[in-house]
Amino acid sequence: MCDADLAMPSAKRARIEIPSFGAVDLSKLSLRNSGVGPGGGLRVYPLLDGEAIRFNLTPDSWLVTPYGFDTSSKYEDKLPSFLGGTLPANGAPEGLSMRLNLGETEASFLEAMDAQCQQRFSVLTRATWNPLVKDQGCKVTATLTGPPEGLTKIAIVHGGKVLPGEGWDFLKPYVDHSATQKSRQWFGSRSSGTSQEKPESSSKRRSWC
Repeated sequence: MCDADLAMPSAKRARIEIPSFGAVDLSKLSLRNSGVGPGGGLRVYPLLDGEAIRFNLTPDSWLVTPYGFDTSSKYEDKLPSFLGGTLPANGAPEGLSMRLNLGETEASFLEAMDAQCQQRFSVLTRATWNPLVKDQGCKVTATLTGPPEGLTKIAIVHGGKVLPGEGWDFLKPYVDHSATQKSRQWFGSRSSGTSQEKPESSSKRRSWC
């Protein structure tokens, strides 16, 4: 190794810039037919200009999540196995969902995107399409079990420090069944990620999709 080698800076991982949702051209949206899923329904994968769709839903503001992660259910078979439910027979990934209350601008964008997806979905199958936005809100899910590459990337803000991780074992100590949460989130068409902190009162969420 020569002196020139020592002087060379170490290579840095390229940072992926996630565009604001206002910059997304929905005319480039498409659905990839991924075949029939374990439950018998058609699986589709949303793409933007042929690539996985990603966008920042909250570039300048926060979204409110009124309940935090949903860790309870009236029906045991609806609970993930790590909360006492039945382990999926097909080994499907499991996670926890959370409702986001949307502002008018965010809701309008997601409704427009949803309409595009519904139109393209109708070409592939006659199955019923479930709307993404309802009562000016939507539900998002963090994948917490399954193959490592499919897990939601989570960053917990705790004690003034940002603690990155993934999976239920990482998230479990920070999930309070009785408390609301303040959080930030980014989403992709395959996986999503959240960073959370739990204040004593209202719950907020910042989202990248």
